[in-house]
Amino acid sequence: FFFVHAALAVSCWMTQRCVSPPHSFPPSHETLSFTPQGSATRSGSRTAVEMPVGPKLESKIEAAISNARRNNIINAIIMLANMVSVVGCVVLIKAVYQAPYNFTYANTILTVHFLTTASLVNLAALCGFHTPKRLPLMQYVMLSVAQVGSVALVNLSLLYNSVGMYQVLKFCNIPVICLVEFVFLRTVYSLETYLALVGIVIGVCMTTATEIKFSGLGLGFGLAGTVATAAYQVLNKNIQKDFEVNAMQLLQYESWFTAFWSFLLALV
Repeated sequence: FFFVHAALAVSCWMTQRCVSPPHSFPPSHETLSFTPQGSATRSGSRTAVEMPVGPKLESKIEAAISNARRNNIINAIIMLANMVSVVGCVVLIKAVYQAPYNFTYANTILTVHFLTTASLVNLAALCGFHTPKRLPLMQYVMLSVAQVGSVALVNLSLLYNSVGMYQVLKFCNIPVICLVEFVFLRTVYSLETYLALVGIVIGVCMTTATEIKFSGLGLGFGLAGTVATAAYQVLNKNIQKDFEVNAMQLLQYESWFTAFWSFLLALV
């Protein structure tokens, strides 16, 4: 059980490490083509410019392209690993809830999860994978309360619902986040984005329709968890923007606070 939580934490960290390739040459809105005479034509801007290209510059450009392709492959592998570990964590937790284990202490599982996450993220910082950065105490308090509320309600949803219903409610997080951002932040996405979100929700509902089983209590936990998750995601995004920190820097200290709150919930 610990190793699945560890795999989830590591894969989440690796996903956060997937950054855009280094500054590429030329800019993304322009294209660069070589000529046999050893010059390059940059197009895509208002004017076309002929530039001499030496062997060193050409090798740098080719190296940047090769590096970008390699990063894309690595990112795809990491995202796949993240998906597999998340699904594995959900399946394992659901199995623990059922016979022969019948372990129904959801908040204890939550405490284990965040202690594992905190330990591994801090280990990553010690290994130099990211630079620690502290924020004002109240930022961690607010964010950790939102986080523990989100995950605790989601775990309770999994306890009282089938995996199918749990997944449907999880995917509903995405449109709810968009709604929260629109209502409170006036954030508007493209029509294509909204259509894609509708397609995701419909697809999940169709594929899990035969397995959907839920109780009134489970549905209530699931809907509350969806709203809490949306609030956490929006708050997390704004804190990262306002204080200029990345997700791993924020998670390094936040996870200890979240583990503390979940431990208190486990005692109730």
